[in-house]
Amino acid sequence: MYYFNTRRGEAGLNKNRKELCHHIWGLWSPTWNFDQPTFEETARSFENSDFVDIVVHSYRHRFGDVGGDPRLDETEAKLAEQPDISVPTVIMLGADDGVDPPSVEDFDRPHFIGDYRRVITRGTGHNYPQEAPRAFADAVLSLGIAKLFVVSDLAILV
Repeated sequence: MYYFNTRRGEAGLNKNRKELCHHIWGLWSPTWNFDQPTFEETARSFENSDFVDIVVHSYRHRFGDVGGDPRLDETEAKLAEQPDISVPTVIMLGADDGVDPPSVEDFDRPHFIGDYRRVITRGTGHNYPQEAPRAFADAVLSLGIAKLFVVSDLAILV
C-alpha cells in the first residue's frame, strides 16, 4: 500500500502491471493455486488506460492524500458517523487473507442491527469471489435479494 503512494510505485505499476499484480496475488492469497489462464483473463483489465490511475488513487485516498469524488462528500460524511446498518449482511472473510487476516473477535458486529452473519473460509485469501465463487454466490443468494444465473463459467447475480 505504501509503495503505490509514491511516484516510484506509480511508475513501477505502470511499467510492470502484470508482474506486480501476479506477485500481489501470491501475497494476498497465498493458498490460492490459480492457474495461468485464470490470471491472464483478469490481467487483460490491467491494460485499461485508467488502471494505474484508479489503483493509485484508491491507495492514496485511503491514506487521505487525495480527495474523493466531491459528489460523494455528503455520503462519506454520513458513513464516517458509523451509522447502524439494517440491511441483511454476510461478511465473507478468507482465513488465509494475506492483507487483512480475520481476527477472532468480530469487531464489525456491533454496527449491524439487521440479519448478520460472518463467514470465515479456510483455504481462501483476499480475492474471495474468485477463490471461492460458489460459497460467495451462495452467501449472496442466502440474503434473498438476488438471483444467480450461470452461463458457461460466468456467474451473473441480479
